Amino acid sequence: MSIAGILRLATPQHGCITRRQALGIITTGTFNSLVENGVLDRRWPGVYAVEGFRHDWMQAASGITLSVPGAALSFGAAARLWGLEFAAGTEVEFTTEGSKKWEREGATAHRTNSLKSFTTTRSGITVTNAARTIVDLSRQMTPGQVGALIDQSRILKVCSAFEVNACLDELQRTGRRRTRNVDEALETRLMNDKDVDSFLEIRSLKWIHRNGLPEPETQKWFKGKRWYWLDIWYPHLTLNIEPGGPWHLLPSVHLKDQIRDADLTNCGIQVIRVPLEMEESTFVDIVRTAIASRSAMFGV
Repeated sequence: MSIAGILRLATPQHGCITRRQALGIITTGTFNSLVENGVLDRRWPGVYAVEGFRHDWMQAASGITLSVPGAALSFGAAARLWGLEFAAGTEVEFTTEGSKKWEREGATAHRTNSLKSFTTTRSGITVTNAARTIVDLSRQMTPGQVGALIDQSRILKVCSAFEVNACLDELQRTGRRRTRNVDEALETRLMNDKDVDSFLEIRSLKWIHRNGLPEPETQKWFKGKRWYWLDIWYPHLTLNIEPGGPWHLLPSVHLKDQIRDADLTNCGIQVIRVPLEMEESTFVDIVRTAIASRSAMFGV
């Protein structure tokens, strides 16, 4: 039973388990016995490799980050984990928050004053998110190299130009300066990403026409607590259809959308959000149902 519990915890961590994790499911005596018998091998401070797992780069990346409180895989190591081959490194690199200096054999340590909000888990390892990884690496890159990295991240769908820009904005609030190479790389890419909204609006209007739905008005202003720009608008039904690209998933943008939609709802307006991945049949069903419901409500 003890081995099963050890394997359950260690498997997603590439064969690594911390002493604290192990003692959460087995006794100290059992733990010491597993160490003495070679089942657990202490490879890093407080972290053990379980017998039978490969001692490869992924295990080292997992073990080293587990051995340092609050550490996240970063820079070239993070790029490798995200599949960003233009900047993928062979060395394990990690970042910690605060002034304390950490060292691990075979790894490079970095320090920052802002980390927690930029980390996630990928392949069982705590890592800087793709946007922060690109920003961290950008200081040693030309605008062309940064652009290639952003383009690859978009192809892999691990982050968008808007997310990189939002990361820069958030870091700037902590005192970190923006760099010209990133801004140059982002300039045209942010414009291209904004075009997705126009595409989604055109697509939604095509679906409305093709499926015989009532013709809406487009690009209208409406005043609630503030003025709002309505992409697709049925004024007699107080129905608003809002296509939105992937940047609407960004926390800051999503929060603004929620505030906007709540205000419009309080004004009696129904808001239908149309994400990029919505299919035509789903869109038509939702819009047709809303039109029928609100037509009955207003007697039109």
